[in-house]
Amino acid sequence: MVQEETLTVRGRELKVTREEIEIDKLKFYLENPRVYNSARIGIGSRIPTEKEVQDALVKTEDVKALKKDIEYNGGLTDPVIVRRDNFQVIKGNRRLAAYLELHEGNPSDNRWKKIKCVLVHDATDSEINSILGQYHLKGKKEWKPYEQAGFIYRRNKEDKLSYEKISEEHGITGNKVESLIKVYDFMQKHDESEEPDRWSYYYSYLITRNKKGKGSVSNARKENPELDELIVKKIRSKEIKSAMDLRDKLPFIVESRKAFNSFLKEESTFDEAWARVESSGSTDNYVVQFKKFRLWLVDNEPKIKKELDKKDDQTSKKFRYEARRVKKIINKLKTD
Repeated sequence: MVQEETLTVRGRELKVTREEIEIDKLKFYLENPRVYNSARIGIGSRIPTEKEVQDALVKTEDVKALKKDIEYNGGLTDPVIVRRDNFQVIKGNRRLAAYLELHEGNPSDNRWKKIKCVLVHDATDSEINSILGQYHLKGKKEWKPYEQAGFIYRRNKEDKLSYEKISEEHGITGNKVESLIKVYDFMQKHDESEEPDRWSYYYSYLITRNKKGKGSVSNARKENPELDELIVKKIRSKEIKSAMDLRDKLPFIVESRKAFNSFLKEESTFDEAWARVESSGSTDNYVVQFKKFRLWLVDNEPKIKKELDKKDDQTSKKFRYEARRVKKIINKLKTD
């Protein structure tokens, strides 16, 4: 029995029907980021076959677990969502892969010959992407950051949507849209698109903001264009052991001229450059705070002198009192 409903997408009512469809009619949707990432690894830019997509998905732990769950229940709990004009499964590709495995393993079993579907009628490519975004960018089953980034990247490059339009349509901030595209684009350009597990490394390198008292990685990249290739090389070789190392240590390294130049020329490893920074004491919090205080004094010296010149002013009196206290502390430190 066919049930008819409607689905509102970007202000338009789309016809939706609930039906059971023969499993052999359905196709994988390559633009779904999970399918895209799984199926394209190892084949380059070539479009994978349906069988290649299936084989790639069934190797994942998610699909192995789904297969057992579907077999135990005798079918699907949630229907897959299908594009009616070409029978592509826009949501539920892992369930489709598990179902196909069950069907191929026992072709005569009627339980696996048909699958529950929600069919979306007369939807454009852009509307299909909007539906995907509603489910996976701000829904209960969000994609991983790399999967989100791939989807957003293609919405920008292929659907020609501006950052503002993507932000409005999918309910995520403009800054996040920009960050996701920036990191994904970097990975594409440096042939790292088949390494989604390295996403956190590149996000830490390109996006994570530097804390006060640390050097600017962004400025270091601008002044040293070769740094990008070096960081990619160090990540690939596993010399840089974690994304946290990039986030927490690289800003200190780029701030230390000697340590950074040595690292940039590959005269020292990442760990050796960090050890050099540590030995200088510049990573200790009290050093950072003391340096901030010194820089604040330098920046505000003219204003402080101006206040001190006001002999009978209460603010001037407070300044002179604090200055004497600071001088006393410095004398105790015996900095000479």
